[in-house]
Amino acid sequence: MYHTTLFFQSVLLESSQEASVHLIIPSVSFTVTSVITASLITRLKTPAYTLRGSQVLLGMGVLGLCLAIAQTSDHTRLPDYIYNLALSFPTSGVGMMAPSTVLTLLNSSTKEDHAVANGCFIMMRSLGVFVAVALGTTTLQNAFELSLSHQKFDDTSREVCTQRRI
Repeated sequence: MYHTTLFFQSVLLESSQEASVHLIIPSVSFTVTSVITASLITRLKTPAYTLRGSQVLLGMGVLGLCLAIAQTSDHTRLPDYIYNLALSFPTSGVGMMAPSTVLTLLNSSTKEDHAVANGCFIMMRSLGVFVAVALGTTTLQNAFELSLSHQKFDDTSREVCTQRRI
């Protein structure tokens, strides 16, 4: 999600305000899915089904994002609702996975170790986010630099890029 607005700004040439609006639906879907998942786990008495469901949603989300990005070119642009739908699947998967993994972790540890287990889980999740953003940003910058080195700009292209603040 960190690089989502960058995609909408640099590839689809949206303003920063338009690009950030795309984050509203995934944010809401994450929260709603987490609440629904908690009530499902309560009714089912096990987080096993929601863990499997979260993997399905994540897989569908990755596939949807890949297809949406692959359909983007200079001449075509998908409607905004398709991008929002493609973004909502992986965030719903993560929203389903979050309470499921916490409850699985707490069920597999003793009561005395709940605080330590939860603290370690939060630390590892935060570390994972940090590493993922760092690796993603490095990859993105290197790919961008490589693609720019192969481009030939004329004066008109430079003026357009300067006006759009690219």
